[in-house]
Amino acid sequence: MTDSQKVDAFIAKQTKWKEKLQQLRAVFQKTELTEEVKWGKPTYTMDGKMVAAMADFKNHMALWFHQGVFLKDRQKN
Repeated sequence: MTDSQKVDAFIAKQTKWKEKLQQLRAVFQKTELTEEVKWGKPTYTMDGKMVAAMADFKNHMALWFHQGVFLKDRQKN
């Protein structure tokens, strides 16, 4: 199973956070980041370095930027 398929499966099993996780994934997929799965959660890397990850919990979801400094604002927003 590819990492992309693993993320598909991760999101498909969601009940509470499915729509929000799909929206976040769509944003990440528009970037140059590589989609991977680490610790069973969707992660996004650049040059082998983890930049961001998202996770589900019972009462909340999380979005982490581990190495967000690697992201460039090409539109200067």
